[in-house]
Amino acid sequence: DLIRLFVKRDFVAIYKQTILGPIWYLARPLITAFTYTVVFGYALKLDYGEIPRPVFFLAGIVPWSYFHTAVTSTSNSFITNMSIFGKVYFPRLVIPISSIISNLISFTIQLCLFFIFVAYYIYAGYPVQVTQYAFLFPVLVLVMMSSAFGIGLLTASSSAKYRDLIYLIGFGISLMMYLTPVIYPLEMVPEQFREWMYLNPMTAVIEGTRLGFLGDSSFTWSMLGTGLI
Repeated sequence: DLIRLFVKRDFVAIYKQTILGPIWYLARPLITAFTYTVVFGYALKLDYGEIPRPVFFLAGIVPWSYFHTAVTSTSNSFITNMSIFGKVYFPRLVIPISSIISNLISFTIQLCLFFIFVAYYIYAGYPVQVTQYAFLFPVLVLVMMSSAFGIGLLTASSSAKYRDLIYLIGFGISLMMYLTPVIYPLEMVPEQFREWMYLNPMTAVIEGTRLGFLGDSSFTWSMLGTGLI
């Protein structure tokens, strides 16, 4: 019950005094996908194969947006709620768990947007197809959530004493995006460096999502196994 109350608090507080409210959940991935399409798809002319660029980017932006936000909010959860800890006792894990779940709400909304784009491109006759690997998606979501929870919890417990970690994790997560196939296909990475990217759990999540809902990806079972570990 306490987790439910914290989730409701986090969800309502973010957009309580905004005009567009939850529409921002949809606006951010749309604007980001449009920017990536113009910059990387047309200006730099990177090769994305036959997959339409907007849906290719959304397949990476939606999971990564959750991971980035969940890690950041979980890392700050102990510091931002320190005043509550001094007033009453409750299990400390309630705070980071509620942070992980509340971010899952925005992820679900953005995921519906991604599914709408997939359905449109399939209906329009583009080479986009939903494969049997789509049934693997719940496992990918668990990998995404547990990775964000683990990294965020380690940082949260340490940053209570060493505040420098808050700045370090924010900077590190931003750099980590470039080591994740969000804005480029994994096959563009040279073979000798590709296996190192398997150590990043979000590589399996994003590549698995593209294979399941777009039908084209470099996803392998060893990649998923490394991500699970």
